Amino acid sequence: MNDNNKTRENRIILLLSLAAVIAACVPLFTKLCINGHDLEYHLLRIESLKEQILAGRPFLKVNMLFFGGAGYASSMFYPDLLLYIPAALRALGVSINTSYHVFAGLCILLCYLSAFYCGREITGSKAAGALCAILLTLCDYHIEDIYVRSAVGEYTAFIFIPFVICGIHDTLYREMKKPWLLGVGFGGLLLSHTGSFIMCLGLCIVIFLIKLKVFVKKPRIIAKLLLTALLTAGATSFYWLPMLEQLMCAGFAVSIPWMRPVDETRSFAQLFYSEFPSIGAGLITVYVLRVFVDKEENPLSGFSDILYVTGGVFMLGATGLFPWERLGRYMGFIQFPWRSFIIASSLFAFADGILIFCL
Repeated sequence: MNDNNKTRENRIILLLSLAAVIAACVPLFTKLCINGHDLEYHLLRIESLKEQILAGRPFLKVNMLFFGGAGYASSMFYPDLLLYIPAALRALGVSINTSYHVFAGLCILLCYLSAFYCGREITGSKAAGALCAILLTLCDYHIEDIYVRSAVGEYTAFIFIPFVICGIHDTLYREMKKPWLLGVGFGGLLLSHTGSFIMCLGLCIVIFLIKLKVFVKKPRIIAKLLLTALLTAGATSFYWLPMLEQLMCAGFAVSIPWMRPVDETRSFAQLFYSEFPSIGAGLITVYVLRVFVDKEENPLSGFSDILYVTGGVFMLGATGLFPWERLGRYMGFIQFPWRSFIIASSLFAFADGILIFCL
């Protein structure tokens, strides 16, 4: 490809990237605060962090404003790392609405950039990276997390899931040349949304068991994985160690199931609906193009197959096909089975992006 064609391609990618990010941010361009299911709770978290910053004690585990100033250990069980961004804006005098909207817009941008980088890292193509990023940023569940649910933990997790996917590819096909990918992915997830961290951990275990031969042939990869896990655990211990200590020493309502996951499952037909909560038929059906791709000519299609199959497993995990009646008591931390859509959507977006690149 000559320089003129490269310049043209870069311009097209830039325009499409801007269009995707702006389209995802359009509802934020208002003075009124978007009103999702969990908005009030997260705004209170932001306000509490702001007060702690102004009081010179920004890292308290018991948040000051909750329950009329009595305090509540929200930060003990819900990581606040990225919430310090809107809290800092509030401390500088920016309104709560503007602070939250700036934060949500920044998360959308970071989701796009992380997916673009990871898609390009896997395929070696900027166009494929942009395609993965567009599909992930504009997918139904990501947009619903922001505007329907105001699920801060989940939509910040979308920033780090691409690093986990890219890290899996790096581990399986490049002998874990860049161990920091999994470190950043899992470290970011643990400090954003614990539920997504656990689901991604399960994803890695399943895929690595499927590709067990890779580790048998090259056992040094196991050493790299263990070292990465150790360093990531150490870097994030300021969050999970106090939480585990409290859970082991005292009883908390967060440990007591208040609902049955089996009551919130989706039917198989509902998986293809566009109403909340949804993945959207688009991400699921694009993969029919797989019949036009030769695996011998396009080795990357094998990785996209793994992503699509595991994405399908997570998608079906939201239905009654998964034995929630038996296992719900052990997986109550998920609360709503359709939360698995966050993993399924991410896997489908990357599987589709890689597949289209292979066409």
